[in-house]
Amino acid sequence: MNLNSNPNKVMKNFLVCFLIALSQMGFAQKKYHLDYALEFEIKINTHKIKNQKIKKDSTRFYIVNAKENNFILFINEDGGKNYNLFFSDKEGLFVNSSVDKNLFSKAETINNECESVRRSSNPYKFQVDNYEFINLSDTLVNNTSYYHYTIKTNRGLKYQKRKKIVSIHYIVDKNSPDFSPFFIEPTCYEEWKKERNIPNGKPFIIYHENYKGEITFKMQLENAVKIDRYFTVPDECDYTKI
Repeated sequence: MNLNSNPNKVMKNFLVCFLIALSQMGFAQKKYHLDYALEFEIKINTHKIKNQKIKKDSTRFYIVNAKENNFILFINEDGGKNYNLFFSDKEGLFVNSSVDKNLFSKAETINNECESVRRSSNPYKFQVDNYEFINLSDTLVNNTSYYHYTIKTNRGLKYQKRKKIVSIHYIVDKNSPDFSPFFIEPTCYEEWKKERNIPNGKPFIIYHENYKGEITFKMQLENAVKIDRYFTVPDECDYTKI
């Protein structure tokens, strides 16, 4: 998928629109509005992140709502005929589905059956007591000034070394004040809900730094496309209500 295309091609190749569970149409559903498609270039200086082998250099696509940062849709291209979709609402549910690429752009709404929805919770929610957001000096990239903040542990160096703890740095666009902070990790989201002390802004660069000050992971925004799509789950498996 390439966002460096004309708008029609972008919509055809990137927007995740497919038809499943048509029988659910008309029944009560939880509906999520998706209004931004984000393409990131990934650079990794280690072969393992959280004990999982992944490509050192790659591209990732996320679909989000700029003002509601509790949910996020990640699209994984596996090289086959399908796209793997991973949707997370950090308030209590997770959806994992596989979609035929040829069905893309067939509808404006992504409908799901309960079979693909499961209850989700953050087992590390207690960790908010061990982390904090810190606002740093603005960062200059290509003569443009960006906000810069980090989330890091308040535990000692020995603990950081033993647990291989990293701090996460966010370089954020100053000209998008309506764009809520972008978080992949649920613990970061929980800490943000607790503190609310960092600026809004579209993510530009996110990187991980280990206790030695080495950057082990970096993702940089390559394209951001405004969209208008929806993602739904049936009301009976809306686990955010529980």
